Amino acid sequence: GPPSLEDQWKAGLAQVNQQGPMATDLMRLLTGAQGSMGIVVWASIKCELLPAVRKHFSVSAPRLDDLIDFCYKLERLRLGDEVLMLNQARLAAMPGRTNGGSLALPPWMVVIGVAGTALYPHEKVDVQERELWNLAQEFGLELTTAAPEIAVICDAHDTEVRSKQEIFFLTTLDRTPRFVETVFAAAGRHDYPASQI
Repeated sequence: GPPSLEDQWKAGLAQVNQQGPMATDLMRLLTGAQGSMGIVVWASIKCELLPAVRKHFSVSAPRLDDLIDFCYKLERLRLGDEVLMLNQARLAAMPGRTNGGSLALPPWMVVIGVAGTALYPHEKVDVQERELWNLAQEFGLELTTAAPEIAVICDAHDTEVRSKQEIFFLTTLDRTPRFVETVFAAAGRHDYPASQI
């Protein structure tokens, strides 16, 4: 295997991952643990460079199903650095949103963040932007430059104070519409307004 971390630093080397080109899948670790986790005695963290250029785009649709195949292809092509899917209620509750109403907001929106770092950052963002436009057209969707209050949603999501219970679980994107229906049905049985979900 590679030398120790200290030896790598002395030699002026970049961090060498002992597992080769395959990245560690933390989601697989979480689901595979099934409630029992071990103690971590050593960790290696790869930091991302601060972007020199960043742009945010959005794609809207009336139904969640209209965005699923788009998101699958977006992931397969590895376009965008952040991809976040939000419903109308979540968009209306965004920090920085002044008018509070949800009538002008789309029922579903995908926010895509593109960043350019290190070498040729402007060119990287331009290429990804062109590819995003082409992909949106392929699925009959319209890609728009995200409004400033939508562009900050990725950062605001981590810092806002939450007063509601979040439910965390893992599923595949194609099964998501069934879970959304289940949540709305459960809310209806308990007289909870679906507009707040």
